[in-house]
Amino acid sequence: LTECPPSREVNYCCSLEPQIDTFFHEDYADYEAQLLGNTYGYYLKDDPTKLVAAFTVANSALVLDFLQSARKNKINKSIPRVKQRRQYPALLLCQVAVFDEFLESKVGDELLDFIKEFAYNLNKSTACRYIIVEAVNKEKVISFYQRNGFSLLYSSEKEEFAKTHRKLSLDGMLNTRLMMFDLLQV
Repeated sequence: LTECPPSREVNYCCSLEPQIDTFFHEDYADYEAQLLGNTYGYYLKDDPTKLVAAFTVANSALVLDFLQSARKNKINKSIPRVKQRRQYPALLLCQVAVFDEFLESKVGDELLDFIKEFAYNLNKSTACRYIIVEAVNKEKVISFYQRNGFSLLYSSEKEEFAKTHRKLSLDGMLNTRLMMFDLLQV
């Protein structure tokens, strides 16, 4: 893994998600300049001009206030009662991309394994219990995160919309779904 920044000279594309492609080509540097996120990338060892995947992370929190009681209880159950809080430190996985040429190579699974270790190791300098992500609301994407140990924070889109009031797409669906990973699973 190398710290990006994805170079303009490097050829990479995330054609399945144009907004993610735009982020890694144009926007990530502005996020870094404003101290809103840090971007990292995987390049091929044999060809350091070939970007395989990239991700951006930021500090955040898993806030329990708007979660359904069953989810709050499940999260709090794993934490000793005297340590329970209304929110817990988390790493926000802002953007994740495996670029087109490497989509069928299981690089995404390796990338998430790396991000889990990355987040777990943050505990040497700052507390971080969870990874949270707003996963693109497509069955393949949700399944990918679930296969890698993430779980949906809300049991239905309807409930998630009612609690979070996030934007709906033109077809009436949420654009993203909130998911979490407990780093004590690492």
